[in-house]
Amino acid sequence: MKKKFAMFLCLLCLITTLFLTLTGCKAKEAKTTNGSSSSELSAPGVFPLVKNKVTLKFFAPQNVNIKDMNTNAFTTFYENKTNVHIQWELVPSDALTDKRSLALASNDLPDVFFGAGVTKEEEMLYGTQGIFLPLNKYIDKQGVEIKKMFAAVPVVKPGITTPNGSIYSLPQENQCYHCWFSQKLWINSSWLKKLNLEMPKTTDDILKVYRAFRDNDPNGNGKKDEYALSGANIKTSWHSNPVDYFMCAFIYDDGGDRLSLENGKVDVNFNKPEFKEGLKFMNTMWKEKLIDPAAFTQDEATLKQVGENPAAEILGSVTVGFFGSFTSLTGTRMKNYDAVPPLKGPNGVQTTGWYPYDYAAGQYVITKACTNPELAYKWADWLYSDEATFLYVECGREGKEWKKASATDKDLNGNPAKWMRTDTYAYGEIQNVHYYQMGPSFRSREYRESWGSPQDPYAEKGYELRLQLETKPYEAFKPATVFPPVYMDASAVKEIAQIKTPINDYVNESIAAFVTGNMDIEKEWDNYTKSLESLNLKRYIELQQKAFDSSSFAKK
Repeated sequence: MKKKFAMFLCLLCLITTLFLTLTGCKAKEAKTTNGSSSSELSAPGVFPLVKNKVTLKFFAPQNVNIKDMNTNAFTTFYENKTNVHIQWELVPSDALTDKRSLALASNDLPDVFFGAGVTKEEEMLYGTQGIFLPLNKYIDKQGVEIKKMFAAVPVVKPGITTPNGSIYSLPQENQCYHCWFSQKLWINSSWLKKLNLEMPKTTDDILKVYRAFRDNDPNGNGKKDEYALSGANIKTSWHSNPVDYFMCAFIYDDGGDRLSLENGKVDVNFNKPEFKEGLKFMNTMWKEKLIDPAAFTQDEATLKQVGENPAAEILGSVTVGFFGSFTSLTGTRMKNYDAVPPLKGPNGVQTTGWYPYDYAAGQYVITKACTNPELAYKWADWLYSDEATFLYVECGREGKEWKKASATDKDLNGNPAKWMRTDTYAYGEIQNVHYYQMGPSFRSREYRESWGSPQDPYAEKGYELRLQLETKPYEAFKPATVFPPVYMDASAVKEIAQIKTPINDYVNESIAAFVTGNMDIEKEWDNYTKSLESLNLKRYIELQQKAFDSSSFAKK
């Protein structure tokens, strides 16, 4: 009996050893296939990044200007270069925030949030919970190109470092002059000329122009089908809400959280008497049918269909950062629009949105679901290189979409150019070559302004020169200071998250209601401001003040 029992124990040990060996092999195989151990990674800056092909899952917005992220030329190029395959989970841009929040709440996480607009509050909230991984050690160990960018633009690294010293996301750094003043109004200059009107300078002027656009048939088709002013949903287009541009003739408005900073004191603008006057002005335009009814709700694709309406030209003006958002750069209508410099309001206010902090955090976030975060970091690091800037961000392939400039080519400043777009390149059109400015990258001002351009700003390829020239009148009206991008302390993140969204939602809903007349601004303004108080606006401002006071911006 004892002998049989001993044999049984030996057999059990043998089975156990075999099981552990097999499962260990499978675990090792799974690690190699799905995660790839750190020992298999290449040295910093060396390609391919890993010996055996690895798949990473990316959550990203569905860019309307990219045909297919899976077959995109850069996707194919970079997979071959890195030995990393990307499995894309793409969501519509107007649903990006909701889908991202749902993924975080349900713990259904990708390996990476790519170009997904992760907020600073989310970085602190989910970073301190371990859902977003700190990237400091990967930057230290594997960082090559990002370190060059940090050296070139010293403000970036402290700007993306949270109060606890962690870096939870990689940024997009874009030293774009026209982006710094991108809150623009584009007006149909051909209509101004036809109706013998001058470029408007004040809010009174713009009303007269818009009434003429409405009543005097500037497109000449005998119909009242013109829209004096249009725009688009801000979730799908760039500075496209008409309120933001016009409000700057009454009080400074950045079109975002609407925070202001003066002499180190943080405040909001949306409960001030000047903001009320701006809304009354917008309501006047709405009541007089000077605003396209879809100006606040349509997406950019629909706006462009309106701008390129085949039956007749019907757009008098559009608030948006880039005229390519509502016209085709390969067409002729885009030549008809010029930027209106900031308007002077009835009380002499004349300012413009200013966005000097040109790095955008939250562009590349690695989550706890990623089995090899070091590899995920390595994949992103090269995107900050000069070569990647051409291939990946907005250009394409040398010899196809761009080429080296000749001795006679001139750049945006009239100096000898370094690079030239080819005839096949059409920015703003649907393409499948590059990532259309999505995700982490670095574009210096020198790089941006060294591109060759036709010296005619209205030429098909002259749009960058045109943006450069159209922006210069705006620079003189920038505010003295603007509220910088700051991180909340971890202890305040949950509190601010509970306060901020209800306040912003209520403000935006009320703005739309006041403009369209669904709320009577004279009768409802006091209730509106009291409701803001009940939403804990005072505490919201206190938390923002505390975040600013503890930031590197306040210490300068």
